[in-house]
Amino acid sequence: MGSLQPVSTIKGQNLENQLQHTLKKQNELNKSSAEKETLIAELEELDKQNQEATQHMIMLKDQLAKQNAEAAEVISQLKLDVKSGEKTLSMLETEKMEMSKEVQNQKEALNQCSLALNDLH
Repeated sequence: MGSLQPVSTIKGQNLENQLQHTLKKQNELNKSSAEKETLIAELEELDKQNQEATQHMIMLKDQLAKQNAEAAEVISQLKLDVKSGEKTLSMLETEKMEMSKEVQNQKEALNQCSLALNDLH
């Protein structure tokens, strides 16, 4: 029975063990707290970058919408120009046909005059 220790020694060891355990837990808590602060800082930076990217995307969307509207205007104007060109072409073709008929009529009249003139000689 020589292995029995006094009660005060046992209480001292228990206190020492509890102190070491408490210090270990405090150290873990400090590390966790530091990691949390780092993660919060990273999250804030990512949030800032996300907001900047969102603003940039909104700006690009607005620019594209404006360009789309301008392109639609140009397309509408070009369609009007094509229709106008088609009408002008149609009118010119009609005029050409009328002029060709007139030239043909004048050729026939000239031929008749030429024949009549030859008959007079």
